[in-house]
Amino acid sequence: MNLDIIRLWKVKPLQDFLRVRGVKTTGRKEELVALVYACHVMDIAPKPSTDDNMKTLAAEYADLLLVD
Repeated sequence: MNLDIIRLWKVKPLQDFLRVRGVKTTGRKEELVALVYACHVMDIAPKPSTDDNMKTLAAEYADLLLVD
């Protein structure tokens, strides 16, 4: 994953990606992009959650990280 791919994401998916990892979700889009990239580089995994909806979101965004 690189910054160009992350920049294509809308704000809501960026915030969801960060939320499941326990990272702040406020700020301008470029800040959110930088945080998502940092989470990827630092290999920050989603936090365990009992909420099925959050698990589904984590799985969806994990699929977005796969690069051909």
